[in-house]
Amino acid sequence: MIIIILLWSLNIGIRLPPQSSVSFAYSNMAWEARLNRIQIGNTCGAHAVMAVIFGYKKEISDPNDIYNSIDSKMGNGYIYPWGLTRYLGEKGIRVSTYYCGLLNRNQKEQILKESITYGKPVILIVGNKRYLHYITILGFGNDSYHIYDSMFKGDLNLTFPGNRTITSTDLMDLWESARFKRISINMAIM
Repeated sequence: MIIIILLWSLNIGIRLPPQSSVSFAYSNMAWEARLNRIQIGNTCGAHAVMAVIFGYKKEISDPNDIYNSIDSKMGNGYIYPWGLTRYLGEKGIRVSTYYCGLLNRNQKEQILKESITYGKPVILIVGNKRYLHYITILGFGNDSYHIYDSMFKGDLNLTFPGNRTITSTDLMDLWESARFKRISINMAIM
């Protein structure tokens, strides 16, 4: 009961299994290699927001300006998920933060692929028990996902969006390993 009240007070929805299981083969969003910027400090959330803004509006934003505009931060500078959704809402992009821990991997992949296919990038919280990190999903195909990761130097995707491609298994492992005070996070902003 306490967790439900906490999720409600932070405006975090609980993602339920998709109603149908439509098969999606591949989909890639528009992207420009100059957007593959490296973060400085705990600005990964702002970089992920920059990628979402480009995905929705094809506008290029400065992640440092975004970071400075968001006030929902921890003492170490890490941005809370509701800070990202609030900022995007102010920019006219309606997204929500969802807890996806009730879904199995196939259902998680279904919601990711559906969102990307309909032109909506997805921010995931990944990491482990020592750190958390935001990445943005921009495309998928052949059991892999094209992501923008602001900690990753270089561009291995070439013509695909983002700066690297990882397998579905690796993406799910990263997503499911994110922990805060030993609690599995399993959150997506979409």
